[in-house]
Amino acid sequence: MSGIWTLSLSDRAIFDEGKLNSWCIKTTTGNLDTSSATDQNLLQSQSPLIAIHPNPISAGDPFRFNNKESVRSFQMFTITGQQIELSNARVPDHLSEGLYLVTFTLNSGKKELHKLIVR
Repeated sequence: MSGIWTLSLSDRAIFDEGKLNSWCIKTTTGNLDTSSATDQNLLQSQSPLIAIHPNPISAGDPFRFNNKESVRSFQMFTITGQQIELSNARVPDHLSEGLYLVTFTLNSGKKELHKLIVR
């Protein structure tokens, strides 16, 4: 698997025994560019132009959004960046419970990132 890898090591032992007690490898794959979260065009909850409801939502249910500007497109991603195929604005039946990200691109070029909880 190509990409940027981060290896985190920690020793949570009370006494130093010289053993590695835990480790994890965190990978990010998919189409969500997390570096864009600092982009000036991406707004997150400071002065949102869009509101998603209901939130939390159940898998298979449609979600609605109130918008103050026209929406050009929207996409849904897992927290690891994998894009989820949407049929209109309906949460797919197969989604597990958890936190998902929805990005909206407005006709003005602005983008908004919203969290959506599936229960």
